[in-house]
Formats: sequence, C-alpha cells, structure tokens
Amino acid sequence: MFSGQDIIKQALVKQLDASSMRQQVISNNIANINTPNFKKSKVNFANELEKALSPEKQNLLTTHPRHIPSVEDIKNIKPEIVTVDNTLMRGAGNNVDLEEEMVNLSRNIMEYRTAAQLLNMRGSIKNYVVEGR
Repeated sequence: MFSGQDIIKQALVKQLDASSMRQQVISNNIANINTPNFKKSKVNFANELEKALSPEKQNLLTTHPRHIPSVEDIKNIKPEIVTVDNTLMRGAGNNVDLEEEMVNLSRNIMEYRTAAQLLNMRGSIKNYVVEGR
C-alpha cells in the first residue's frame, strides 16, 4: 500500500523531469528564433498530473473525494512535447516570441526550484522525525 508521502514524492519527481524537459524545449525555441518556418514547441504535463490526481481517474476504491490516489497513476505520467502551430507567424513563418519564451523560462526555473526545495524538505523532515536530527 502506498502512502500519501509516496504520491507526493512521485509527483515532485515527475515535476522535476517535466521542468528539465521544458528547459530543453524553451532553449531549442530560443535557439531557432531566426530559423525560417520553425514552429515552437511546448511541454504538456500539468493537465496530465491533474487528471491523474483527480478522483475520476483513480483506480482505487475510495469512499471519500479526499482519499489518496494511486501512486501508479502518477508513475505512468510522461511529459509530452507538442509542436505549436496555431499561433501567429512572424515574417518568415516562424512563431517564436522571444519575450514569451523568456517568461516561460523564468516560470519554469521557479517551478523547478520549488519542486526541488519541496523534495529536499521532505527528506529533511523525514530525517528529523526518524533520526532526531
């Protein structure tokens, strides 16, 4: 049986993976800002995590909406890279907006740092409770 802590740890690890992938995608978008006909990409992850945590998606029998979902649902989530081709194009058919990418980069850095800090705090709290230090 999995505890809520296992689910939190898996969700944080998956968030770190998604943030790492998002960093690569944003860097690729910025590197190709002047490439004719280049279409930017993005990483889909948050919606999949939300679905996995929703009561409708749970494969466990629960009797209350606040019961803990299965950690297996979270382990199966994979960030997905998708090409964005439904936005306005610049002169050469390229749809990368540098300002938008820089905002996305800043947001991604904050999300990564937050997930890493939460994961680190989990370990610190566990050490304190188990070992008294």
